[in-house]
Amino acid sequence: MKNMRPAGEQTSCGCLEKEKVGAEIMKTIGELEEVLKKEGILKGYTGSVPAGKPLTGLSWDSRKAKRGDLFICKGAAFRDSYLQEAADRGCDLYIAQHPIFVTKDMGGLIVTDIRKGMAAISGAFFDYRPGSPRLTGITGTKGKTTTAWY
Repeated sequence: MKNMRPAGEQTSCGCLEKEKVGAEIMKTIGELEEVLKKEGILKGYTGSVPAGKPLTGLSWDSRKAKRGDLFICKGAAFRDSYLQEAADRGCDLYIAQHPIFVTKDMGGLIVTDIRKGMAAISGAFFDYRPGSPRLTGITGTKGKTTTAWY
């Protein structure tokens, strides 16, 4: 693919924020990269992906994206203009299944499966360890099954 580096050639390495869910450990891009590599789904990179850069949130809503967030490009209705809007709001890193070029400075983590990538990075970002679930209650009249399964 055009302008994409294979994963082995890396030289540097809505909206959820750790502060809003009570997590105290900040993750870096390099830590999330390692998780994606371990899962075997990191395909490559685009642009600048500095491993030591701290992340303050994960965002998939371009209207709420901000500096420090990793923007998740997902869904059948995703448009490149959403990533452009996230970049305009300060995001400079994204994760997607294919390279998307909005600015020369925007870095991208390219994965083979965005759903697996979302699960891996969100688990790592929020320090979720499989086998040690937190108790969660889901109530209401609509959306319980969708929430429980996804």
